[in-house]
This record gives sequence, C-alpha cells and structure tokens, in this order.
Amino acid sequence: MKKARNPIIEKLEELAAGDDPVSNDPALRNGEHTTGTTETKRKRKPKLRIVPAHEAGPGKDLEPPPGKYPLTDYGNAERLTHSFATGIRYCHPWKKWLVWDSKRWRVDDTAAVERDAKRSARLIYAEAEQAEAYAMRAAISDHAVKTEDARRIRALMELAKSEAEIPILPCDLDRDPWRFNASNGTIDLKTARILPHQREHFITQMSDVVYDEQSRCPRFLEFLSDIFEDDAALISYLQRLVGYTLTGVIHDH
Repeated sequence: MKKARNPIIEKLEELAAGDDPVSNDPALRNGEHTTGTTETKRKRKPKLRIVPAHEAGPGKDLEPPPGKYPLTDYGNAERLTHSFATGIRYCHPWKKWLVWDSKRWRVDDTAAVERDAKRSARLIYAEAEQAEAYAMRAAISDHAVKTEDARRIRALMELAKSEAEIPILPCDLDRDPWRFNASNGTIDLKTARILPHQREHFITQMSDVVYDEQSRCPRFLEFLSDIFEDDAALISYLQRLVGYTLTGVIHDH
C-alpha cells in the first residue's frame, strides 16, 4: 500500500520546478543560456542563506522535520510543543506558565517560556536547512524570518496553551502527600529513601535542606530523653507527630 505523502511537502515540491530553474536545467547549471545562435551567460539565482542548525537552536534533536507543521501561527505552536513540551506547562485556573527547573515545577517568573518560544522560532531555520526542494527552503526560511516578529512569538505562545501536552490543573500538582522534595532529591516518607527529582511527580515545592539517609541526631534524642524523662512511648509519639508534619496528609487530627 502506497504511503500517503504530506500535502504541505507535495505543494511546495510542485512549485520547486518553476522556482529554481538553475537546478532543473543542465545547461543553466553550467551557467549557460542558449537563444538561437547567440549564447549568453545567465546569472545564477543567489543561494539562499540558511542559518546552520548549531546557530539556530540548542540541538538537532529539537528540530521538527521539514514540512511536518504548517507555516502558520498554529504550526509554530506545534513546533514549540514538539521541542519543549517536556519542560513547560500552562495552568489555566492560575493563568500562569510553569517550567521544570531540574528539581521542581515552578511558576515562570523569568519569561523562560518566552525564551523557549524564541528558540523555537530560530529552529525553523534548521528546518529550512534540511529541506531538499529549493521552493520549500525558500518558503520555510521566509516563514522563519516572519516568526521572529514579536506578534508572532506572542501568537504561538497563546496557541500553545491549549496543545494536548501543555495544560495542567492545580489538582495534578503536588498530588502525592508522601513525597517531600529536598534540594538533593525527593524523599519517600513511607520508606525514608531518597529518589532522584522527577518531572513526572509534578512537585512545585522544595526545601533547601540536603537530605542524608545516614545522618543521626544525637543532641535531639538527648533533648527528648531529658524533657520526657526517658518515657519511650511518649518520645516515640512525639517523633511520629513531628514527622507527620512533613507529609501532606490531613485526615488525622
């Protein structure tokens, strides 16, 4: 069964024959043009300046393949999602962007998502660099220049808010009451083991404390022993009570 082709690519390739006569005519490729018995040199069409991928963006793994997304604001929103969705979310009830900072999800108060949008616009040049047909390279490159306009950047950010991977609700954040986020990892309060920070946990809070599983607190234990006169049951109860305050569990009073 013949695989259906992308209509965007087909349309641009239809235009390619007329847009790049130098590449389609063997005589013109050699810089010659023949009319009757008079031969004249024909100037070649200037080569399109395509920004190399390493100049355009952070890495080739972020680049959408040429022709995958339309050359529109909506297509640009899809490009932003393709390249950066793993690290950005939008909470509609809060009307705020959130970004993953490698340890937690925090409200974007430094315009990080806007910077990602601008990087996404520059990655369009890398799409043009990969395109085979001249007409496609020209169209994508022209769209890349227009996308750098401030209005186009704002438009792609606005449309990205509703892309499937982007929205998140407050109830989806900090859902597990038994995970406590420390600066060096996330503590499982049921086992007292520390786990690597994971974006899938959708934790927004973090303590600056560095957790050490092997650390001991002899002075605190001595204090409890003195205050409660070595009452083991009461000391154990107080320790559980203090530990309980680290959780998000609120059903006991």
